[in-house]
Amino acid sequence: MSQAETLPSGFAQSAATARRILVVDDNLHSAQTLELLLRNERYQVLALSNSTKAAELARSFAPHIALLDLAMPVMDGVALCSFFRQWPWGKKMHIIAVTGRAFDEAQLKAAGFDAWYSKPLDWPVLKGVLADIPTDS
Repeated sequence: MSQAETLPSGFAQSAATARRILVVDDNLHSAQTLELLLRNERYQVLALSNSTKAAELARSFAPHIALLDLAMPVMDGVALCSFFRQWPWGKKMHIIAVTGRAFDEAQLKAAGFDAWYSKPLDWPVLKGVLADIPTDS
């Protein structure tokens, strides 16, 4: 991994103490807003607006949960989910689609998504969903 592809400082030492959530949304404001909400709940968060960068960093970040926007350039959320699921570490991850567009539930299930929600996200609902995900995932 090159210097530009390393995780921000602080991730390594706290990796064992908090649930890790990867947020990927090409709308940087949306990604950062969700990151702030999740950090306030004591999650360790890596928020990215670039799906290709997410594919590169996911293995080293080792998220328990991923929140993926569906409509992204280069690699959309369905392709990113499928990419994660092909790896042993990705099979354990709980992956949730978040989108402002219509979606085909059968396609999302086939791609490997565990759940899907429409934007704008209902924060109390999402917070409850995240709390209910088993800690061994």
